[in-house]
Amino acid sequence: MSRQTKFPIIVSIISAIFLFGADIVSAVSLSPSIAKSLDSFQNAESDSMVRVILFAEDDDLSLSPNKIASLKAIDFKTRHKMVINNLKEKNSNLLESIYAQITNISPGVQVKRFWIASALAFEIPLSKIDELTRIPGVVSIIEDGAVEYIKPVETMPSALKTNGSYSHLEAMNIPSLWAMGLDGTGRLICNFDTGVDGEHPALQSKWRGNSALASASWFAPHQSGVTPLDAVGHGTQTMGIMVGSTATDTIGVAPGAEWMGAAVIDQGQTLSNTISDILSAFEWVVDPDGNPETVDDMPDVILNSWGIPTSIMEPCDETFFQVIDNVEAAGIVTIFAAGNEGPTPYSLRLPANSASSPLNSFAVGAIDHSTNLVASFSSRGPSSCDSSTIKPEVVAPGVGIYTTAKGGGYRYSTGTSMSAPIIAGLVTLMRQYNPEATVEEIKSALIESATDLGYPGEDNDYGHGLPDAAKALALLPRPTSPEIRISAT
Repeated sequence: MSRQTKFPIIVSIISAIFLFGADIVSAVSLSPSIAKSLDSFQNAESDSMVRVILFAEDDDLSLSPNKIASLKAIDFKTRHKMVINNLKEKNSNLLESIYAQITNISPGVQVKRFWIASALAFEIPLSKIDELTRIPGVVSIIEDGAVEYIKPVETMPSALKTNGSYSHLEAMNIPSLWAMGLDGTGRLICNFDTGVDGEHPALQSKWRGNSALASASWFAPHQSGVTPLDAVGHGTQTMGIMVGSTATDTIGVAPGAEWMGAAVIDQGQTLSNTISDILSAFEWVVDPDGNPETVDDMPDVILNSWGIPTSIMEPCDETFFQVIDNVEAAGIVTIFAAGNEGPTPYSLRLPANSASSPLNSFAVGAIDHSTNLVASFSSRGPSSCDSSTIKPEVVAPGVGIYTTAKGGGYRYSTGTSMSAPIIAGLVTLMRQYNPEATVEEIKSALIESATDLGYPGEDNDYGHGLPDAAKALALLPRPTSPEIRISAT
């Protein structure tokens, strides 16, 4: 049985059977919010429209994206092309059949089809949900609800620094990679966030859209224009930690890298960004220019500082697990902020709490680098998926981190949304050293390089501990042509 046929939203649809008088025998799972709406449904007069995403079963192709990604005999570019083509062909007949039945159930419905996952998004009357559960091949139906960015615990404005010394970067030995000539030059980094202030002086010159198609450098389904914007400011802060720099100061981990972004998390507007926006962004980011033959348009890493409320999905819903697997099979490392709901156990957000593999949904907690103690707010494991998998994977400094702020300013911010970008920036430096390094090799190197903190061994406060940049680099396979130079200083 494939992963996608094992969604853990075990929500009974007995209530729907009773309410609609239907003789339904179905294993289709419904998200909590839809199940609750069905429970309160009374008659046609109380009917309402609901935005849903329908997931279909996997067709178990013999050469899955994960299998393609593991083929070391072929190069990065070829693997990427094979994964994209595989995903676009996957389940095509089944999805066409499901689409036809949806249009029969609700004539005129507008349906968006995804290939990053076997899914369809549309709006339909609540009274029609039980008919959707009868369609062969349907695995789950979830509400296309809003997603939330992980708000900083604390943030305060700061003046621009000049030639600042940043102990949070030194704590992870990142300057040692700069001394080797590794600053992210020639690499590309991405965040899924509230947007980015594209005019910020520490970020503007690094936007990929300055030299490439704007449509392949910025994804913003609810913004007009092509210049990156950030109405909230959160995405500007996370991007600054990854790539920010000025003529007189280095703020980010990878100041030589270019950036791209997807404004798919709350942007301070009435219409919240939804799960389907996130799926669209993942689909865009694995092939931004629409040409599977190219890889220079695709980022090395995606930073994710967002989570799904449990009112929309169960705590261990697998919706995004398949999506993340497919994105990483295409060659992009995905990094997640653990969340700021600590110190309560089981407090990681979905999908950072994944327990499907040791490396899927790589979650980053936060420490105070002045003490190397876990921050009180940092979300703790274990994973709510199985109550045993240790989370997060690693920690990084996340208290009082200096970064960029929307409107051209600067701030000190605190939260796992500040620790996760440091790891994402380090991934970029690792890819500069070895562009052929696989997602698994990079994540494994980060874990193996970590200095153990807290109780001996992996634990639910610190994970494996604090990664060391130089050690992580040494643990990667040696590249054919390493991009290293010796600093004259």
